[in-house]
Amino acid sequence: MSNHEKFDYEKYMWEEKTSCSYFLTQGFKVIFALLGGFVGVQVIIFGLIVTLLLGATIFKSFFPPAEVARLDIATIDDLCHQFNLAPEDRLCSHDQPVYGDDFYPVIKDEFKVYFTSYEEIQAKLAPYQIRRDDPQADKNPTITSFFASYDLAGDHAAIIVFRLDRNDLLHDINYSSINRDEDGD
Repeated sequence: MSNHEKFDYEKYMWEEKTSCSYFLTQGFKVIFALLGGFVGVQVIIFGLIVTLLLGATIFKSFFPPAEVARLDIATIDDLCHQFNLAPEDRLCSHDQPVYGDDFYPVIKDEFKVYFTSYEEIQAKLAPYQIRRDDPQADKNPTITSFFASYDLAGDHAAIIVFRLDRNDLLHDINYSSINRDEDGD
């Protein structure tokens, strides 16, 4: 603004009142005034609860929970054959749904920690492998283990993870799965 222009106070106040900071300041004044009374606190809490419930509903509609897939008959037959389970075994009888986590105890019993090699695991589970870390132990001596992951259903909702040492021997087995419904579906 040049020296010879007259300062327009009304225009300045109009611009100031329409700015974002003005509205924020006025909003905080209203909130603090409401907090002064007990009814105001109840209104704010009710508003927060409604907002959270609406947010959760919207989140669930955009991101439905993943479902654990049942194992198909070919996979069940293959796993029963690989682990020498009898056709009468609950897992192999095909009379009820079977999930990947149902085979976890069988797999854990089959592969003994510190005595099972990666090759032995691959001989039984190779078709289900989804990831294997490259240990590169010869390039980096600080690497002491690597992971091999298997997904029996192919849905990435239930994963068996084997941790092996640099000599390709099994160190431990873990299973990660999302929860099924109470009725098993």
